[in-house]
Amino acid sequence: MKFLVKCIGGSTAYGLNTPESDIDYRGVFVNTNPAEIVGLDRFDVVQKQETDDIVYYEVRRFFELLKEGNTGALEILFNENFIEVSDEFEEVKKFRTSFIDVDRMYKCLLGYMQGERRLANGERTGQLGSKRKAQLDKYGFSPKNATQLLRLAFCGNTLFHKGYFPVNVKTENVEIWEKLMSVKTTPEKYTKAQLNLMFDSADESVKQSYITRSFFYQFDKDKANDLLRRIYLPYLR
Repeated sequence: MKFLVKCIGGSTAYGLNTPESDIDYRGVFVNTNPAEIVGLDRFDVVQKQETDDIVYYEVRRFFELLKEGNTGALEILFNENFIEVSDEFEEVKKFRTSFIDVDRMYKCLLGYMQGERRLANGERTGQLGSKRKAQLDKYGFSPKNATQLLRLAFCGNTLFHKGYFPVNVKTENVEIWEKLMSVKTTPEKYTKAQLNLMFDSADESVKQSYITRSFFYQFDKDKANDLLRRIYLPYLR
């Protein structure tokens, strides 16, 4: 196994971390054993969440996720908070807008936002940790999931009108960052009803941004396959 990129993910990458935040790690690797490339031993994801939140995708799975419009994969593609980055991944970054499918990303984004809304409102409490359950009991909503929903809306709006997926909210838009940090760190200032009005507004903004989008990216399968061939070829010879 060879890493193509390792980077910081999660709230630290978004600029939304607090002293209590864990460090999340994200990355992309390539299987270097031929049996793991073309055989039955292929594996696609390395994941660990015991002490650290770690998710690494095998490069084929990474491109599949991009094709599906997965926002987590887009966050790796547009991340600049690198621990290590290879020449191969620099080549991927060079053509990164070729690996965006705006239509699929839009549908995926709405699905993620709906999921975060259910979590924020306590409609899926079984997936909340003890800390979030305590916040749900105290405030009537989960501040972390509320923040995630609003962040995703901002990212989608930016992509549709500026052509890139922003990872660090603080460096991209301080006003939005301040609002997100306010929801996350001072939830007592908000009611559940107020947040749901914000959710409605965020949902509508994404839909309107998609309708009036300035960019119409489609996933370039040929470009992806060309890069994959070049990445795998040294290990298949």
